[in-house]
Amino acid sequence: MQHSAEMISLQMQRTALAAEILYRFYSEYETRLLAEKLEHGLLEFDDVRAMLYRLLTDENANPTPFAEELAASYDSVYIDEYQDVNETQHRIFEAISTERNRFMVGDI
Repeated sequence: MQHSAEMISLQMQRTALAAEILYRFYSEYETRLLAEKLEHGLLEFDDVRAMLYRLLTDENANPTPFAEELAASYDSVYIDEYQDVNETQHRIFEAISTERNRFMVGDI
């Protein structure tokens, strides 16, 4: 069965529309859920981690002045169990340390 370019283009447009609708729905859900959590003082670890990341990095994922101030105040940053660190945590550690004062220990 061969698909024409028009048919493929139409299917891609439909897929893009569905993805946009899902993105808007999930974004609105996430916003409302966080508002409810904040209202009731019920944050989860992932919420706190995300808030910390936003506090320490700008929209381009560069350290904020606050993060740079923290980084300058540490002689060393020791991270144990590094194999359990996710991407957000890694970026947080990058924001509050330098390559010269960050020491990571973990399994390969």
